[in-house]
Amino acid sequence: MSTEEVNIKENVERFVGILQDSFVDKIVLSLDVQPTFNKVAVPFQFDYSYFAIIVTDKGNFRVIAAATSEGTETFWIEQVEEILEGDKVIEISSSIRGIRLETAKGFQYPFKMSIEFDNKEIFLYCGEIYDNADETLKYNFNDEMILVFHETQEAMKFEKHINYG
Repeated sequence: MSTEEVNIKENVERFVGILQDSFVDKIVLSLDVQPTFNKVAVPFQFDYSYFAIIVTDKGNFRVIAAATSEGTETFWIEQVEEILEGDKVIEISSSIRGIRLETAKGFQYPFKMSIEFDNKEIFLYCGEIYDNADETLKYNFNDEMILVFHETQEAMKFEKHINYG
């Protein structure tokens, strides 16, 4: 296992270990409000975000999509003192019941994080949406943005489009 693989694995495992059974007040998103694709044409509801800050009783954690040496993106989590300004706040006010990470077949880094709370589940994906020349949309995983879904059925619609494995 390369140093990069170890660092990424340890980063995510440390985050999951700290946050198990913690209380989450809210999630703050920094949205891209002018994406390069036609968001109205996308067949599911989601937030298109540069990062998400998870505000907990154990600290504040910024989740971003970080580039790997393979040219794919995966989650990188940093504990931050300050809650940066965001464009949207998702009120949670609940304990975390579980955090699950998924990796696509043939990839070594996670692209999906689901966080289950007492009262809801939030899905974060490292992903991207592109406009093709023929005006259709292309959906990628392990890419540069954080796509945030509040509803399981909307997340499942996205997963049908990315065919990850």
